[in-house]
Amino acid sequence: MKRVSQHTMSRALVIVAGLAVLHVTAVATVLAEEQKEGDVGTRAVLGAPPQQGQLPTFPQNFAVQGPESASFGFAVTQPGPITVDVQAQGPPVIVTLQNLAAPPMTQQGSGHMHLAYQVTPQDVQKSMIWTVRIKLAQAALPPGSLHATGSVMVQHPPADPGVVQGQVTAMTTQDRAIRQRANDQAQASLDAAFQAHRAKFEQERQQRQAAERAQNQPIIEQIRAKGGNVIQSRGLESGGKPGGPSSSSADQEVGTRGLFGTVGVGTPLPGGSLTQPTNPPTFSSPPARPSPVIDHLSKTQGQPKDQVVIYGKNFGNAGGDVVFQIGSNVRQTGLVEAWADTLIVVDVPDASGLLQFDGGVFIPMGQIQSNTVPFRFIPAQEVRMTRTAKGDVMLAQPGSDDTNPVSGWDSITHPNTTTWRMGGHAGNDVVFPTKRLQNGWIFQNVSVLLPGCGLFPDCQGAYVADSRIGTDTLMFNARWWYEALHDSDYNFAVWIVGPRGVPDGLVVP
Repeated sequence: MKRVSQHTMSRALVIVAGLAVLHVTAVATVLAEEQKEGDVGTRAVLGAPPQQGQLPTFPQNFAVQGPESASFGFAVTQPGPITVDVQAQGPPVIVTLQNLAAPPMTQQGSGHMHLAYQVTPQDVQKSMIWTVRIKLAQAALPPGSLHATGSVMVQHPPADPGVVQGQVTAMTTQDRAIRQRANDQAQASLDAAFQAHRAKFEQERQQRQAAERAQNQPIIEQIRAKGGNVIQSRGLESGGKPGGPSSSSADQEVGTRGLFGTVGVGTPLPGGSLTQPTNPPTFSSPPARPSPVIDHLSKTQGQPKDQVVIYGKNFGNAGGDVVFQIGSNVRQTGLVEAWADTLIVVDVPDASGLLQFDGGVFIPMGQIQSNTVPFRFIPAQEVRMTRTAKGDVMLAQPGSDDTNPVSGWDSITHPNTTTWRMGGHAGNDVVFPTKRLQNGWIFQNVSVLLPGCGLFPDCQGAYVADSRIGTDTLMFNARWWYEALHDSDYNFAVWIVGPRGVPDGLVVP
C-alpha cells in the first residue's frame, strides 16, 4: 500500500507559531448537538496518565461532520499484520492508519474500505501506539452541513498492557509540556491580533474623516481668502470697507453719522457762530441686527470630529460659536474651522460617554440666536475584547471552564476519559447562553484558539457552529473534538463594538 503525507484540514485556519486560530466572521446556524440547560462541568485534569485496564476493543462506531475527525487508538507490542476495515455511509471519507514514528497510510472513498500493514520489529521499537482516523474527504461549508457515519474494525497482534501503559504515560507527560508552551504563544498571538484590529478600526475612522476634510478644504480656503471682503455686521458704524460691497447696495447709507443724528442748517449768530438749528435734532437708534438663519447642513448626522458645513445668512464675519445639542442635557460648542456671513465650517464636538441622540444645531449671537436645525449625534465607536465567560457557560460533560487569574484567559477543557485514552470524542459547548450587551454595544467577532499538538498533527479542533454576531446577544456554540491519546483544550476571545466611553455590561460593567 502506498504511503502518502498526512491529510491536512481543508478548513481555512490561521496558523500562527504552529497554532490554529479560527477567526469567525460568519457562522452556520446548525447545532449538531444540543446541550441541556445547566449542564456545567467540574474541573478536569488534562493529560492525566492512563489507568491500568483493558485495551480498547473493536468494532467501534463513528460519526463525523465538517472539519472534525473520529479517532481510535490501539497498541501493538509485537510484529504481525494489521488490518483495518471501514464501512462508511454518507459522503466520501478519508481513512488514515498511522504509527507515531511512521508516515500515514490513507484511503478515500465510501462504502467498504480496507487497509493492511505488516508490523516489523523496527516499527515496534519506534512506537507501539497506532491510530485510525476518519474524516470527511471535503469539509463542507457551513460546518456540520454534511455528516458521515459508519463503523471501523481493527485486527492486530496482541499487546502487553504493562508495556503500553509506560509508553502512553511518557507520551502524556511530553504532550502536556509542549501544549503549555504552545498555549502561551497562542494567547500572545491572539492578543496581538486584537491590538492590530483595534488600530485598524481607528485608522479607518481617521481616513474617513480625512477624506471629508479634503472635500471641504476648497470651501475653507475660499472663506479665508475673502476674510477682508465679506459683509460686515451692522452697528453704529455701517460704512463699507475698501473693496467691500458696492456703493449702490441698498445696505449703503449716504450722510454724516453723528451722535445725535442729522444736524439741520441754522441762522448765523453774532460773532460768526451759528444760531440754534431751525430743525430740532433727531435721535435715531442703531438698526437692529438681523437674526442669523440656518438654511441647511451638509450632513444631518455625524460622529465626533466629523466636519459639517452650515449654510444660511446673517452669520456676520466676526466669528462666534456653533452649539450642538448632543444629549438630553448636554450642549457643546464645535470647533469652528472657517466662518463667513453665509456659511460656517465646524467640527462635531469631540465628546465621549454619550449614546446616540437626535438633537440639533444653532448659532447664538448675544441676545439672539438662530433657528435650530435637526442633527443626529452618533457616538464614536470603539472595540473591546473579553477572554472569559465569567461562568456563563453550558459545557458538554465531562468538562470545565477555568479562568487564569494572571492572564485572564478562560480555558475550556474536556478530558479524555476513554480506556487508555485510546478513543476520540466530540461535543458542543454553549458560551454566554444568557448574556446581553447594553447601551448599543454589539457582538462583532469570536475567535477560537487551539493549542498545538505535540505528538499528532490535528489532534484536536474547534469551530463556532452557531453565534449571534451582529446583535447584542453574546451567545455562541463551539463544536469541539479530540483524537485518541489527546484531550480538548481551547481558549476563545470575543470582540464587541459600541459607543466610546460607555459601559457595555460585560468588559466594562
